[in-house]
Amino acid sequence: MASAPGFLLFGFGPSRRKLVYASGRLLDAFTLEPALGLGRVRDAEVDPVARTVRLDSEDGPEMLLEDESGVHAVRGGERTTLAAGAPVRLPDFAGHPHAALLRRMHADLLLCCTPMGPVPNPWVYSRPWYRDAAMLALVFRETGNLPLLRDWILGLRKPYDRNNAGDAEPDNLGQALFLLSLVPAAEGGGAAHPLLPVLLREAESRRGADGALRGRVDGQERAVYPTKWLKFGLRALALDDSAWRIPAERDDYADLFWMDFRDEPVLFSRDFASGTALERYPYLAWAQAHFRGAPPPEDPAALAFSREAMASEARYDRVAALAAAGVVPADHASSFLATPHAWHAAEVFLYLLDAAR
Repeated sequence: MASAPGFLLFGFGPSRRKLVYASGRLLDAFTLEPALGLGRVRDAEVDPVARTVRLDSEDGPEMLLEDESGVHAVRGGERTTLAAGAPVRLPDFAGHPHAALLRRMHADLLLCCTPMGPVPNPWVYSRPWYRDAAMLALVFRETGNLPLLRDWILGLRKPYDRNNAGDAEPDNLGQALFLLSLVPAAEGGGAAHPLLPVLLREAESRRGADGALRGRVDGQERAVYPTKWLKFGLRALALDDSAWRIPAERDDYADLFWMDFRDEPVLFSRDFASGTALERYPYLAWAQAHFRGAPPPEDPAALAFSREAMASEARYDRVAALAAAGVVPADHASSFLATPHAWHAAEVFLYLLDAAR
């Protein structure tokens, strides 16, 4: 695995400027231009759980921090706000055996919210993916941060995100339905959303004689996984899903959907917790463990950051540029790795939350 990052990304939610601390510098996370002049740093303590960087500089102690109201710098006892925007909620998860990891994964998800919407990673993806966004929304429903997604959800107009080789992935339909359900109809969401009839027509046009929804998901033909998502989305909107049948057939994503339908038989499964799959796409292993009620696929005490590697649609040239600028470790570029990652953070968070209930 690539080394743990020594940087700290700031900017919770879609309206706060994204800043990054690395190697004694606070930079704009995208342009890499200086965002604040810091004294010559002799030592730094980066705390990704508390969301602070404590600096011992030639100008005296300094601190960078992010809280519910914004990103701030504290120098000489005076606090200056560097990035403000919509307030966020930051539960401390007191009493949970993995409270610190929950706070970190929750922070990673807030960092993946951009003006374009919730993206899998703010550096290597420029467009939201419905699948990652739906998983992120499940977390924000738990933490009271759904208002951060409201405007993006109300602006949805397309049934597919078409981010994966341009495919019209059928699971997008259920994910979009679920997302619409998170904004009340009185505010233009739910049954009042203009995308709803488009989604229903598109789903009906793809319904097979057996009542299943089929198509390419992550480059392979699948039916169980997208049908589960569709039924889940319909139920979230209190719409009839009885015409849709989860097929009894092979689908290696069948046991990744743990939110409902866990009593449905799984006729074929892959072990996503072994080999390169866990290193590259750890969210698959966490989702599978959640479905099965199995132990976590990674040691929570040793989990340093949410991540994804070697993804086909990610722009790892941007990681290379960050590494060249000394922002992220060099092995993140050589390993084609990006952190934070929304789907991984969401699966870890939701697994641990459910495990303690």
